[in-house]
Amino acid sequence: MNLDEYVQSQRRVNWSLLSVLVAVLNPYRPRQVTRSQWTGLVAAMFPLVQQARTESARLAREFYDSERQRHVPGEDLHPLYLADYYRPERLYEALEPAAEAFLEEDSDEDDMAVVIHFATKQVEQAGRDTIREAVEGGSNQQPDPVVKGWARVEGGGESCAFCTIMISRGPVYQFDTAGLEAASEEEAVELWREYNRTGNEERLKEMMNRWHANCDCKVVPVFDRADWPGRDRYLEAEKLWTEFTKTPGKNGIREFRRFLDARRRGIDLESLPEAA
Repeated sequence: MNLDEYVQSQRRVNWSLLSVLVAVLNPYRPRQVTRSQWTGLVAAMFPLVQQARTESARLAREFYDSERQRHVPGEDLHPLYLADYYRPERLYEALEPAAEAFLEEDSDEDDMAVVIHFATKQVEQAGRDTIREAVEGGSNQQPDPVVKGWARVEGGGESCAFCTIMISRGPVYQFDTAGLEAASEEEAVELWREYNRTGNEERLKEMMNRWHANCDCKVVPVFDRADWPGRDRYLEAEKLWTEFTKTPGKNGIREFRRFLDARRRGIDLESLPEAA
């Protein structure tokens, strides 16, 4: 399984979950939802999310094993922990940022979509954690002795400014602390601003483990720093970030977002007005 196949397979898992969750949530959208009803809805969603997480972890394991065999053919596979263990309270906590709007009377499709985005994030995380655990160790397993680290790569969609910065870091992530999560891109942006203020490299490592809702970034194992899936996109992102930061004072996410948008639309970067 190569990266494109992995991305497409994960996308199918996400879309399958999305279609089922729409059927579960949609009848409740036009009316006021009580907290007890919300608790019941989360309970009904849990086995669906858990099943999708198990499939996500299995796909990550298949992708990891394929990459390992490509670089060290003939060696025994490294025993991998599948990050499919999950508890209902974890899902309830993960969906809480989306609950308030959905509980309102006449919540709309956008409010329902936010709930689904947060649920999908939990599914994507099972795949990410499976590969990270193989690289870093943990969950009663030893780190894979032949892997060099792991990198963050885009998952087929257009990466936001924050994720592009994280992708531009390349395969530097190894044996870091446990993954942290951000509820939104805005929260992740605040971490980046803190890094700009303090220059704290440890905080930058923590930011790499931030995944906002609707983020499709993937984790890939790096067995050879000159040959790993997503390397071309990393080099492109690194070039963009280097070009952007050559301009004095241009070090914020907001400005970088405008920079990327201008590049995509073919606008002369020198003609851009300063951000308000």
